[in-house]
Amino acid sequence: MENNPQVRVGLAGRILGCRPFTLEAIRFAIAGQILQLNEQAHLIHVRGRPRGLEGLLKQTTSNEVQHCFKFSKDLGRWFARVPDTTFLYYQFRVLP
Repeated sequence: MENNPQVRVGLAGRILGCRPFTLEAIRFAIAGQILQLNEQAHLIHVRGRPRGLEGLLKQTTSNEVQHCFKFSKDLGRWFARVPDTTFLYYQFRVLP
C-alpha cells in the first residue's frame, strides 16, 4: 500500500462490490459444514473438512480463474495472520 498508493483509489467501493459474493461464499461454506461460527461469532474452519479445491479448479477452470483463486487464497492467508482487523482498516484507509 505504501509503494502503490493508487491502489486505494476506489478501494472501498470495490470491497463493497465484493460483499454479495463473499456473503454467498460464507453461507455456502457454513451449509457445507466447512465453516462454523464459534461462541464469539467468528468464522472457524471445521477440522477434518476439505481445505482446498485446487484439484477441481485445475480440471474445470481457465488459467485466469485459477490465478484469481490462488491470489484470493494467499490474501486470505495474509489477512488471517493479522491479529486485529482495525489494523487492516487503517492500512487500507477504509472505515469499518
